[in-house]
Amino acid sequence: MYVKSVNIYILIDPRDNEIRYVGKTIQSLRDRLKGHVDKSKVRTDHRSLWITQLLRLGYRPRIELIQTVGSHDWRIAEPYWIGYYRSLGCDLTNGTEGGDGGDSPTPEVQHHIEGL
Repeated sequence: MYVKSVNIYILIDPRDNEIRYVGKTIQSLRDRLKGHVDKSKVRTDHRSLWITQLLRLGYRPRIELIQTVGSHDWRIAEPYWIGYYRSLGCDLTNGTEGGDGGDSPTPEVQHHIEGL
């Protein structure tokens, strides 16, 4: 049985090299970044607002691969990396703790979004 690989990646703010987002994709990193940029023009979640701010200032986020896992393992890997980077003090724009496809914002992120 063929197991598709899933890439776990980070988005980095080019102004200060801070890690701002952890995600997963089966696309190329280039295509995934393009998707984030395109969606930021129509969405108002925390990540999209951050990307919109960068674009207005003439920047684009950088994307870097941090791990490749099998399709059955991303639900463990993504939350691991989100927790890891949060434990380092990274101000992530992730709306969830990961492993769920991004549908349910954490209370902290929901509060931040509502305050904008």
